[in-house]
Amino acid sequence: VEQGGFWREDNVWVKTHRIQFVGACNPPTDAGRVKMSSRFLRHASLLLVDFPSRDSLTQIYRTFNGGIMKLFPHLKGETDVITE
Repeated sequence: VEQGGFWREDNVWVKTHRIQFVGACNPPTDAGRVKMSSRFLRHASLLLVDFPSRDSLTQIYRTFNGGIMKLFPHLKGETDVITE
């Protein structure tokens, strides 16, 4: 990333452009994890997304289930029952 490319095994330079790294990881306090290096982190924006609350999960699944229930008109009105 820093050099705009990398050397392939057959000694050919491969240019990189507009590369994104996306990943997910547990905290470095979990077993088997190591802290990410500052050299890597200077290229990355970190974002913590905590587990959603019960109310948030209910809203997410109510919306999802409501969309699915549109495929089954005879079950209209059952979205809340299925979600809870």
